[in-house]
Amino acid sequence: MLGSMYSAVSGLAAHQTKMNVIGNNIANVNTYGFKASRVTFSDVFYQTMNGASGPTANSGGTNPTQLGYGAKVKSIDVINTRAGSATTDRALDVYINGDGYLPVKDNNGIIKYTRVGVLGFDVAGNLVDSTGNMVLGVPLDPNTKMPRLGADGTVSARDLVPIKVSPEDLDKFTGITIGSNGEITAIKEGDPIVVPAANTGWLKAVAISPSSLYSKDVTLTVT
Repeated sequence: MLGSMYSAVSGLAAHQTKMNVIGNNIANVNTYGFKASRVTFSDVFYQTMNGASGPTANSGGTNPTQLGYGAKVKSIDVINTRAGSATTDRALDVYINGDGYLPVKDNNGIIKYTRVGVLGFDVAGNLVDSTGNMVLGVPLDPNTKMPRLGADGTVSARDLVPIKVSPEDLDKFTGITIGSNGEITAIKEGDPIVVPAANTGWLKAVAISPSSLYSKDVTLTVT
């Protein structure tokens, strides 16, 4: 009687763990980069009631008679399958389409890996993730402006450095409008910049940053 109760309770405890894992999977259904988990079970200690016997000249052998005592959690495994993508309308957000991780470095200098591509710039111009960890990249050769490659064509992870841009590259132009008289108005860091239309027939080269990631030279023609 006690054995049957113990077996039932062990099964309930194991399945309670599975329910907890399922609940955590559901709770994180909208968490970026979350990987669901699964639970596997195994049976536990067996009591041998009758031992096995070998075959004889007149009869075959018999298997042992064993009584199990329930179930237990064998493992909780992370399912590393790729999730779907979503549009965020943020220029710096990235999505890893395939295997791999983004290497980041925390404030203690420890390198970690993540698939959450919610990125941005800090006040110093460092590319960081949503928790402030610096995103690491491969440094460019100052002469070729290309990544340093080994003799076999590989890039060593030991060469990873924080990605940083100069503060002037972070200037944003917003509120770009063209009036009926040809006057172009833009806002940079809160200050309005006006390109007058009075002077006709000239070219003006300005830097318009469509995002905080890069600048792009655009030529405006006023006629």
